[in-house]
Amino acid sequence: MLLDVFNDQKALSELFRVLKPGGFAFIKVPINYNLKETVELLNENEKLKHNKDFHVRDYAPDFNVFLKRIGFQVQPISYKKELGPRRINFFGLMNCDAFITLSSKPVMQNKSNNSIFKMTN
Repeated sequence: MLLDVFNDQKALSELFRVLKPGGFAFIKVPINYNLKETVELLNENEKLKHNKDFHVRDYAPDFNVFLKRIGFQVQPISYKKELGPRRINFFGLMNCDAFITLSSKPVMQNKSNNSIFKMTN
């Protein structure tokens, strides 16, 4: 859970790095819609204020902007509409959250001839 990772930017940057171009990652974090911006909970006062015992942050709706800054292409998906209650329960998704984020690594294209570069290590 990214809520418990001290350096979420480093963790997501590593996920982005190892994801092949055109690859997908389903990234789901609890979003606090009462906040405008994600809050880092690095001291006990902040944790008490946000009623969080062990998390190091409280994500807000700006989470998709954070993913875009790392380089992901982002598409929020309303899984409540797509899956229905039985599948939501089967996959262990929380019924109260409406969205999961489909994040993908862009495929680099050569603008001169539209060919796709293959990334090699």
